Amino acid sequence: MNILRIEKNQEILQNLKAILNRRELSQRDFAELIGKKESEISRWFSGKFCISNANILKIEGIIEDCKSAFFLL
Repeated sequence: MNILRIEKNQEILQNLKAILNRRELSQRDFAELIGKKESEISRWFSGKFCISNANILKIEGIIEDCKSAFFLL
């Protein structure tokens, strides 16, 4: 996997964690909100998988303040 993609993924996830904390959402709540399994969200946050551009766009469409926190990989 490309080093720049990994670094960008980490940046996006840090921003997403901050948004979830600000909204007081757990990973489980977030998974339900965006229609994903909690295990997939857990893999994103553990660094085992990179979040896809398609998922970033889906999240941006659901959570308004993500639009300013994300940019495509």
